[in-house]
Amino acid sequence: MLSRYDGDWMRSYQQELGTLLEQGVRVLIFAGDADFLCNWQGIFKTTTLLKWKGQRQYTSARKQLWKSEAKGGSSVLGSRVSAAGLTFLRVFKAGHMVPRDQPAAAAQLFDDFLHGRV
Repeated sequence: MLSRYDGDWMRSYQQELGTLLEQGVRVLIFAGDADFLCNWQGIFKTTTLLKWKGQRQYTSARKQLWKSEAKGGSSVLGSRVSAAGLTFLRVFKAGHMVPRDQPAAAAQLFDDFLHGRV
Protein backbone atom coordinates (compact mmCIF):
# COMPACT_ATOMS: atom_id res chain seq x y z
CA MET A 1 0.00 0.00 0.00
CA LEU A 2 1.31 3.42 -0.92
CA SER A 3 1.67 6.00 1.78
CA ARG A 4 0.10 9.39 1.16
CA TYR A 5 3.53 10.89 1.81
CA ASP A 6 5.38 8.98 -0.93
CA GLY A 7 5.59 12.16 -3.01
CA ASP A 8 7.60 13.95 -0.31
CA TRP A 9 10.97 12.43 -1.05
CA MET A 10 14.36 13.64 -2.29
CA ARG A 11 14.48 14.33 -5.99
CA SER A 12 17.29 15.58 -8.17
CA TYR A 13 16.55 18.76 -10.07
CA GLN A 14 20.13 19.39 -11.08
CA GLN A 15 19.29 18.78 -14.75
CA GLU A 16 16.71 21.60 -14.57
CA LEU A 17 19.04 24.31 -13.21
CA GLY A 18 20.50 25.23 -16.60
CA THR A 19 16.99 25.80 -17.96
CA LEU A 20 16.06 27.99 -15.00
CA LEU A 21 19.24 30.03 -15.38
CA GLU A 22 18.62 30.40 -19.11
CA GLN A 23 15.17 31.81 -18.27
CA GLY A 24 16.69 34.43 -15.96
CA VAL A 25 15.83 32.75 -12.66
CA ARG A 26 18.56 33.44 -10.10
CA VAL A 27 19.79 30.29 -8.36
CA LEU A 28 21.46 29.98 -4.96
CA ILE A 29 23.19 26.78 -3.89
CA PHE A 30 24.84 26.57 -0.49
CA ALA A 31 26.63 24.00 1.64
CA GLY A 32 28.23 23.85 5.06
CA ASP A 33 31.95 23.15 4.99
CA ALA A 34 31.64 20.63 7.86
CA ASP A 35 28.90 18.55 6.18
CA PHE A 36 30.09 14.96 5.90
CA LEU A 37 26.94 13.78 4.07
CA CYS A 38 27.05 16.25 1.17
CA ASN A 39 30.56 17.64 0.89
CA TRP A 40 30.84 21.21 -0.29
CA GLN A 41 33.61 20.43 -2.79
CA GLY A 42 31.40 17.99 -4.69
CA ILE A 43 28.45 20.37 -4.65
CA PHE A 44 30.63 23.21 -5.91
CA LYS A 45 32.07 20.99 -8.66
CA THR A 46 28.51 20.16 -9.74
CA THR A 47 27.78 23.88 -10.15
CA THR A 48 30.80 24.26 -12.45
CA LEU A 49 29.56 21.43 -14.68
CA LEU A 50 26.07 22.87 -15.29
CA LYS A 51 25.44 23.40 -18.99
CA TRP A 52 24.05 26.88 -19.70
CA LYS A 53 25.03 30.07 -21.50
CA GLY A 54 26.64 31.55 -18.35
CA GLN A 55 28.81 28.52 -17.59
CA ARG A 56 32.08 30.06 -18.84
CA GLN A 57 31.43 33.30 -16.93
CA TYR A 58 30.61 31.34 -13.75
CA THR A 59 33.59 28.99 -13.93
CA SER A 60 35.98 31.90 -14.47
CA ALA A 61 34.48 33.96 -11.62
CA ARG A 62 36.79 34.68 -8.72
CA LYS A 63 36.06 33.10 -5.35
CA GLN A 64 35.37 35.79 -2.74
CA LEU A 65 34.93 35.91 1.00
CA TRP A 66 31.33 36.24 2.09
CA LYS A 67 31.05 38.63 5.02
CA SER A 68 28.47 39.98 7.41
CA GLU A 69 28.45 43.70 7.99
CA ALA A 70 26.34 43.40 11.16
CA LYS A 71 26.59 45.74 14.11
CA GLY A 72 29.93 45.51 15.83
CA GLY A 73 32.04 45.03 12.72
CA SER A 74 32.58 42.67 9.86
CA SER A 75 32.84 38.90 10.20
CA VAL A 76 33.62 36.26 7.59
CA LEU A 77 30.75 33.79 7.18
CA GLY A 78 32.07 31.77 4.26
CA SER A 79 33.11 32.03 0.65
CA ARG A 80 31.16 32.53 -2.54
CA VAL A 81 31.33 32.27 -6.29
CA SER A 82 28.71 34.19 -8.21
CA ALA A 83 28.15 35.06 -11.87
CA ALA A 84 25.37 35.20 -14.45
CA GLY A 85 22.59 34.43 -11.96
CA LEU A 86 24.21 31.47 -10.20
CA THR A 87 25.65 31.75 -6.69
CA PHE A 88 27.39 29.07 -4.64
CA LEU A 89 27.98 29.83 -0.96
CA ARG A 90 30.23 27.77 1.30
CA VAL A 91 29.16 28.42 4.88
CA PHE A 92 32.02 28.13 7.36
CA LYS A 93 31.61 25.99 10.50
CA ALA A 94 28.28 24.54 9.37
CA GLY A 95 27.25 20.96 8.79
CA HIS A 96 24.32 19.47 6.90
CA MET A 97 21.82 21.70 8.71
CA VAL A 98 23.23 25.17 8.03
CA PRO A 99 20.36 27.06 9.74
CA ARG A 100 20.81 25.02 12.93
CA ASP A 101 24.61 25.23 12.97
CA GLN A 102 24.97 28.86 11.86
CA PRO A 103 21.58 30.57 12.28
CA ALA A 104 22.90 34.11 11.84
CA ALA A 105 24.80 33.11 8.69
CA ALA A 106 21.70 31.32 7.32
CA ALA A 107 19.57 34.42 7.89
CA GLN A 108 22.23 36.55 6.20
CA LEU A 109 22.44 34.09 3.31
CA PHE A 110 18.74 34.36 2.50
CA ASP A 111 18.62 38.10 3.10
CA ASP A 112 21.64 38.65 0.81
CA PHE A 113 20.11 36.48 -1.92
CA LEU A 114 16.66 38.03 -1.74
CA HIS A 115 18.15 41.53 -1.93
CA GLY A 116 20.54 40.68 -4.78
CA ARG A 117 23.76 41.03 -2.81
CA VAL A 118 24.94 37.54 -3.75
